[in-house]
Amino acid sequence: AADLDVLILSDGGGALRGDAAQGGGAALTLPAIPGDLRYIPVGRDDANLAITALAVAALPGEAPQLFAQFVNNGSTDAGVVIDLRVDDRLVAAFNATLLAGTPYTWTRENLPESFTTLRVGLTLPTGSGEVDHLAVDNAAWAVSAGQSERRALLMTDGNLFLEQGLRSLPGVSVSLGDPAHGLPTEAYDLYVFDGHVPEALPEGDLLFINPPASTALFAVGAVSTQTSGVRVRRDDPRMAFVDFSGVNILQFRQVTADWAEPLISVSGGPLLLAGEVNARQAAILTFDLRDSDLPLQIQYPILLSALIDWFTPQRLVSAGESVRVHAPVTISPGAAADRVQVSAPDGRTRAYTPTGAPLIYADTGAPGVYWVESFSGSALDQAAVFVVNLFAPEESVIAPAAAITVGNAAITQAVEVEVGQREYWDVLALAALLLLLIEWYAYHRRMRAPTLGTTVMRRAARSA
Repeated sequence: AADLDVLILSDGGGALRGDAAQGGGAALTLPAIPGDLRYIPVGRDDANLAITALAVAALPGEAPQLFAQFVNNGSTDAGVVIDLRVDDRLVAAFNATLLAGTPYTWTRENLPESFTTLRVGLTLPTGSGEVDHLAVDNAAWAVSAGQSERRALLMTDGNLFLEQGLRSLPGVSVSLGDPAHGLPTEAYDLYVFDGHVPEALPEGDLLFINPPASTALFAVGAVSTQTSGVRVRRDDPRMAFVDFSGVNILQFRQVTADWAEPLISVSGGPLLLAGEVNARQAAILTFDLRDSDLPLQIQYPILLSALIDWFTPQRLVSAGESVRVHAPVTISPGAAADRVQVSAPDGRTRAYTPTGAPLIYADTGAPGVYWVESFSGSALDQAAVFVVNLFAPEESVIAPAAAITVGNAAITQAVEVEVGQREYWDVLALAALLLLLIEWYAYHRRMRAPTLGTTVMRRAARSA
């Protein structure tokens, strides 16, 4: 192995570290290789423009905002055109200058409140003399934050504790309703009634807080002040992290519901009941938050989060905001689904048969938008969308690295040496040319034409 010569041909791309982004650090890391190692970098130019980040977020009660980051990995500044498309409709385009090696950020406010996907593109202007060698990182996609949010309607007379608590939870979009004006016609995933019950219960999951009167789902009895002896159902996953031992409650309403399980109870009756009834999930908190110190304790967001997680149905796709190229995605169809269909950005469609366990989809080699649908027979059960982006600096930096790491050693670029032998062909060619000239001269002397003197002398000799 000591006499083994190993030649490594590479651009040095790999696990980006140090100052490899500028071609001056050890980028590629390989396991230890025995022998005499030589590294020869492949490639010369570093010109490449890339989108390195894209995110969409919305503050409570505000329109979504966009954040994007661009990087010019080349050594010269470049003028570019940046465009934004929302659901395939062009909504913005502008010129920008990307400085060499300097990130360029762009934010846009007041995006449409309702959209599915958006795309940010990066191109060179027509007639530009700049070069961009890698096109796959010139586009990025994002999905609306609302695609994974649960829409909740809060009917309250101004309970700020409850409103702020719900708004602080991720994945929940809260709208406020006025009990005096009744329920809106728009449908919501979750209805939260604080100190109020409607005349007719809406379709959807329900959370009642301090209900003042009975409904078709439960009966409300007398007010009780027997709040000692708190008991929490530790065997219920929803109560795994809830601790009510330090919560002080002034009073609560005694509520009964034969379909619900008491999750938190005191000596006078249940404080929290939850269960499923009429194909919906419902929970009842039997006391007014303002009659307790619960909103001032850490248990308040823990309890709200536990209930919201229970209300939220299992997502068809678990992919986050964005998936990196070649990363797997988990697809969890419902129990009734008998077919799952995935449509890739290039138009390819693949169908799968659920087996009861989550599906692992790994065919994410193409950046873009992927559509997932689950069916029961011919009926569509669920639909979801996720996006795949490159977002890989180690791929977008195309300048060859000055060194690579093999084992614990940094292998720098091999010194380029020209290897050859002494050549004498030019001397031999010159000698051959001289020989040809001599032969040519001798031949033409023999074949030279007769002169006037020799002609007269030949005639005189013949006449004598």
